[in-house]
Amino acid sequence: MNIIKYILLALFLWSFPTFALFAFGSSTGSTLSYLSFILLFSYYFLVKKNKPPFAFVILGLLYFCLSGMVNILAVEYYIMDFLKYFVLIICGAELVRNSTNQEFFLILLIGALSVLANALYFQEFSGGRYSGFYLNPNAAGFICICGYCMGYNIENKYFKLIGQFIFVFAGILTLSRTFIILWISVTIIAAFLNKKNVLTIGLGIGAIVVILSVSVVLKLDTVRFAAFEGLLENKVDSNTITEDSRNETWSLYTDVLLDGVLFGHGYRALHGKEFDNVGVDVGVHNTYLMILGEAGIIPFLVIIFIYLRLFFTSITKHIKTHPEYSLLSFVLIIFLLTSHNYFDNFTLLTVTIWLYLRVYEKKNIQENKVLSDFELT
Repeated sequence: MNIIKYILLALFLWSFPTFALFAFGSSTGSTLSYLSFILLFSYYFLVKKNKPPFAFVILGLLYFCLSGMVNILAVEYYIMDFLKYFVLIICGAELVRNSTNQEFFLILLIGALSVLANALYFQEFSGGRYSGFYLNPNAAGFICICGYCMGYNIENKYFKLIGQFIFVFAGILTLSRTFIILWISVTIIAAFLNKKNVLTIGLGIGAIVVILSVSVVLKLDTVRFAAFEGLLENKVDSNTITEDSRNETWSLYTDVLLDGVLFGHGYRALHGKEFDNVGVDVGVHNTYLMILGEAGIIPFLVIIFIYLRLFFTSITKHIKTHPEYSLLSFVLIIFLLTSHNYFDNFTLLTVTIWLYLRVYEKKNIQENKVLSDFELT
């Protein structure tokens, strides 16, 4: 059973079916995607069952029902997204319940190592921003910051520090603005919680020094890397930092959002490209606005309530013993401001369910013994 668990964790936390689609062709990628959900469904019936995370069941029902009643641009996508979402939420909950913190951390770490492999051996496919299994640098940056947060409560200190160094190093290689902002924020918060965590600042400085030393070999994107260097020297290139910024993208949808506040414009209407039916084809790049614009204000309020409650509960109940919950919930709230792929982002959903169950159902979780380095000072 453990072998099946590890295979499933790898498939969803590495976004491997999507990677296979790019690396081996559409037939392989599609087959692997279907097999991953069939395997997850089978796993569910072989293990002890608990209550599903009802908050996400309700959110999914509201989104799919309300957006579907307004408009469905592609019925086949709608049906598949609906089925996959609920299989992952219900069946995937048992998968993460039965996974220890160290197992989750290790799988994420291997995902981050794929970014390093991309930078060292497959530079021609990336244009100077590396993403490994995840194909998208922002998605890879998300994995790196999640692993970095989880590392704050790993029992083995050497494993923790080496892992966090790799997450920082790989995250910088993505040149994701979101990763860099979140990494700096999380590191400052962690150091504030406990002075012992100032050591992670040293890890970051070490990662930056190594990257600066080998930047020519890594062939990093010259424009973004120059902006990163300028940031270190307190010479911020505002044009690069703000170019194609998310707030500019959100502003394009102002009228669209105001016109569909109650019930939205329908399934995937704000995803852009081939699904665009509102006259803006770039995609809204904001999960909260995506839900508001596609399904209306009710599911919009529900998702805000879920994540804010998750954040405040992790602070009030777990900050001394599991501060990584607070750090990770903070990361999730901010990351959702930058991405409109939510109900079909299975890596994001897997991490979210992992956190949700640990915050609210700790007694049901198979968890390794944790020796926390955190204490409020």
